[in-house]
Amino acid sequence: MNTASTSIHPETAIGYVHLTVSDLGRSLAFYQYLLGFRLHRRDGNTAHLGAGSSDLLLLTEQPGAHPRPPRTTGLYHFAILVPSRADLARALSHLVETHTTLQGLSDHLVSEAIYLADPDGNGIEIYSDRPRDAWQFEGTLVSMATQPLDVDGLLSELSGRDEAWSGLSAESSISCNGTGRRLCSCQLAGIITTLVSIPGLALAHHHHHQMPLVCAPLSSVCLTKPNWLD
Repeated sequence: MNTASTSIHPETAIGYVHLTVSDLGRSLAFYQYLLGFRLHRRDGNTAHLGAGSSDLLLLTEQPGAHPRPPRTTGLYHFAILVPSRADLARALSHLVETHTTLQGLSDHLVSEAIYLADPDGNGIEIYSDRPRDAWQFEGTLVSMATQPLDVDGLLSELSGRDEAWSGLSAESSISCNGTGRRLCSCQLAGIITTLVSIPGLALAHHHHHQMPLVCAPLSSVCLTKPNWLD
């Protein structure tokens, strides 16, 4: 299949990511207390979380579930896009105060990011975008890099602010990233569409690696339809 011309309308967004976890109580404590998700509801062994409006994350307990073996196809990480640099600074400050183990802090030129993993080893990125008019391009591709994050500069966003940590902003959203090549299916506006996922795919609306979509084989990704499908 030729994927060179494959595209998705830029208003398309990921509705939620659905992960399998081995201990739902442990995962809820992690996502609520450390990352600031709100529990919207529980249906049996599945919990629906978000930032107060639409679901962003579904967690389904499967006792005995094991992390994906290294160097195999699956979820690399899912990403939480926060609306501002100050929101990212508050998240970092909270993670430091709670002694949360971090895996990386990076400046990608178009964004700044925090990397960590949940108790089941699922990778997580929390990031904020720089203004789109500040992005640099090489032809049609966005210029990106992985450089050390200016932690002091980021935390300076909190200088003079008295706002306490209150969890994820309601404007937060989700994107994701995968490893390997595989066919996968996602549901878009009630239609099952089969796509080819390629390393580093993500929705064009998110800069991740400039391609349309990736599905996480260990679980699922739900898309929300753009207005033109109404």
